[in-house]
Amino acid sequence: MAEKKALLLVGGWDGHQPELVAKRFSTFLGESGFEVQLERSLDILQDREYLFSLDLFIPIWTMGELHSKLTNHLADAIGSGVGVAGCHGGMCDAFRTNVLWQFIMGGN
Repeated sequence: MAEKKALLLVGGWDGHQPELVAKRFSTFLGESGFEVQLERSLDILQDREYLFSLDLFIPIWTMGELHSKLTNHLADAIGSGVGVAGCHGGMCDAFRTNVLWQFIMGGN
């Protein structure tokens, strides 16, 4: 059976300690059999094919701006079955002016 793939999108405001959270999540996921990729740029969200290949997407990004085209790519991937998980500071408090992001993540 192939390893499951997880993307951790890491960045934004340092106050929520995104690197520390990413390290903890990455360790847990690796021990749980996931192939984990850490990305520190929103540019990865341009790659629709890559997003659709994921099993799990975990945003660890506080504040910032995200173009609606990139949000749509992610929404399509999640709609196709890619899982999404995270914690409030790095997930719901990420892109405050992006309404679709907030609907996908379940809050702000």
